[in-house]
Amino acid sequence: MPSALNALKRLTLAFIIMAMVGALCPLPSFAIERQVIRLGYYDQPGLTEGMGDDQRKSGYAYDYLQRISDYTGWKYEYVYGELPELYEKMDQGEVDMIAGVSPNDKTASKAEFANQPIGKRNCTIYKAQDDDSIAPGFMASFIGKRIGVVEGSSSQTFLKKHLKKNVVSCKVVTFADQDAMVEALANDQIDALTAMDIDVSKVPGITECLTIAQDDFYVCVAPSKRTILRGLNEADAQLRNEDPHFLEQLYSRYYQKEAASVAQSDKEKAWLRVHDQLRIGYLEDYLPFSATDDKGQVTGLLKDYLETLQAQPELESLAMEAVPYTNLHDAYDALQSGEIHVLFPTYQDTWYAEGLDLRESTTVFSQTADLIFTGTYSDATLGTIAICAADTSMEGYAAQFFPNSELLMCDSWEACIDAVKGGRAGSALMNRYKSSQHLQQPGNQALRSTSLSTPCTLSFSVKSTDVELLSLINRGIRLMGTEAIDGAVSRYTYYNFDYSLSSFLAAHIELTILAVVLFVLLLVAAFLYYIRSSKKSQDQLNQAKDQLTEALAQADFANESKTKFLFNMSHDIRTPMNAILGFADLLEKHDDDPQKRHQYTDNIKTAGGYLLDLINEVLEMARIESGKANLNEEPGDYVDMLDAVEVVLSEVSGEKNQTLTKTVSIQHPHIFFDITKERTIFLNVIGNAIKYTPAGGTVEVTVTEQPGPDADTIILESVIKDNGIGMTKDFLPHIFDSF
Repeated sequence: MPSALNALKRLTLAFIIMAMVGALCPLPSFAIERQVIRLGYYDQPGLTEGMGDDQRKSGYAYDYLQRISDYTGWKYEYVYGELPELYEKMDQGEVDMIAGVSPNDKTASKAEFANQPIGKRNCTIYKAQDDDSIAPGFMASFIGKRIGVVEGSSSQTFLKKHLKKNVVSCKVVTFADQDAMVEALANDQIDALTAMDIDVSKVPGITECLTIAQDDFYVCVAPSKRTILRGLNEADAQLRNEDPHFLEQLYSRYYQKEAASVAQSDKEKAWLRVHDQLRIGYLEDYLPFSATDDKGQVTGLLKDYLETLQAQPELESLAMEAVPYTNLHDAYDALQSGEIHVLFPTYQDTWYAEGLDLRESTTVFSQTADLIFTGTYSDATLGTIAICAADTSMEGYAAQFFPNSELLMCDSWEACIDAVKGGRAGSALMNRYKSSQHLQQPGNQALRSTSLSTPCTLSFSVKSTDVELLSLINRGIRLMGTEAIDGAVSRYTYYNFDYSLSSFLAAHIELTILAVVLFVLLLVAAFLYYIRSSKKSQDQLNQAKDQLTEALAQADFANESKTKFLFNMSHDIRTPMNAILGFADLLEKHDDDPQKRHQYTDNIKTAGGYLLDLINEVLEMARIESGKANLNEEPGDYVDMLDAVEVVLSEVSGEKNQTLTKTVSIQHPHIFFDITKERTIFLNVIGNAIKYTPAGGTVEVTVTEQPGPDADTIILESVIKDNGIGMTKDFLPHIFDSF
């Protein structure tokens, strides 16, 4: 009993303490006003660009801080000025935060720095391009020279340390900013300058001599703003955990080309001294990466890469030739024999390359690999895999990830498809671009595809002895940059299709529907004639009357169902037809713009594909009479389906000057589902929202993924919201009536 009383006393005391804590420290309201951060913003190419609220901002530090605000909810108020001026404003309480600065800057001594640096910069000495008195890489050539540096910068600190360490006597000239220093070099007032990561492509007349140090740069916060610093550190840790490659992507976007714009390496110079020609072998039918056009010239990503190399001044005298091959096995032999120097594209796998006695470049592009099969995906799908002999990248991919599968080498990609359809292979392995091309060809509608989780990476290859050439090839990849590579892949992704039955039906939809209706009416008439003519006796006639009465009732029900079906089908058909006509008008207006013409053609194909699905529904109207409807579940990309719906409806909403927005948050877009029915549901519901929303209104579509009952199932929650006329509560019980 005493122990029970003690427990009751402790519980009562705990409640009292909790009540006091709650009174003293109330829970924060969810309606929190966004915190405004006064951000010191200075002009630094590649880091912080856009000096003015009306100017477009970009740069490494700018993009980083915008991602940080995704976690903190901060709103930035920009305070513009030179870096020393911004530090003074920070001391005076007018600036809360500055990005892209180093603790080595003298003016940064009072600031509080974040826990982690956001990047590294190279401290480099630059000289005039026409000054041969300074030898790149040799500090002795700087003796007696005038070297400029910005006063109070980290570059000044690193330069003094480097000169002292190497016992070099020269004159250090300080400047207020980098622009004044560059102008002094152009006017021969100094012989060289020291700065952090100057993009020499944007500052003509200078070239790199020597990198003397690397310096981490951070975000710093005013000493009195510890709460902001804590929020910054927490958001930075969360960002690095959720998106560990974000900073690498920023570097690639803003500094990759700059890092590649250095003087030639000794290896590159050694190779160029003994070679006046560079011959690159390529696969002649492998768009978007490489191909031969109608004029016999190389096209695809490789064409853009060669143009990037040829634009380099030091390579002007190097003749470049692209040599086509029908398959990479022959190209491998040519590479080993010395007929060509480089091969593209090849599968990037160190073990695979070593077996062929090759060296690989850095990654050029990562492409999605698809398995094409029939029926249901099973163990038999991977029993035998058909691969085009010309595509050694897929051969290497299969050897790495499907070592237990038997490989069926085919002469062409079409032969791979035939092997799957004929049962000689359980599946065919192709990259996404080839699989998309062949799955849309006539006669391949029964085929299915699934995307593999591990991408197939492509690179250049050289002989194992050509390490000097490999340095030159890698620099070309860095010079081109990931954004230009991605853009080239998108630009050269196109297919040609023959005019097929499906194309004919899509072009003559009215005649197709009329023929279907007449066929159905003929069937009904034949059925009635058969019933009436088969009764000869009175007993048989009475029995026939009963049967006929029942048949007529069923026919009336079926006819009513068909009438409703065709009425609604006409509504469904009108949506993609309007989209097709709208995009056709746009195609005529922008016939001289290849990019828009390609976009509108794709949109017409998307709407036409949906129109063909509707026609198939008409041809299968017998399911309506029987009251049965089958789900045709197959693997597909749910996000691609939603994008297709948006393409079809954007033209309709655009005619009413409405705002149609789509927000998708799906972690597993590749699922098994009935694509046609899902798409029809979305088109009907969103189409009604557009129809009953006045001009200038808004229609919002939100699709989010929720956990399912088990690991193999997910729940997709779709919300279509508009500011239209709405519906009454009395109508709600009827929204799931027929059609």
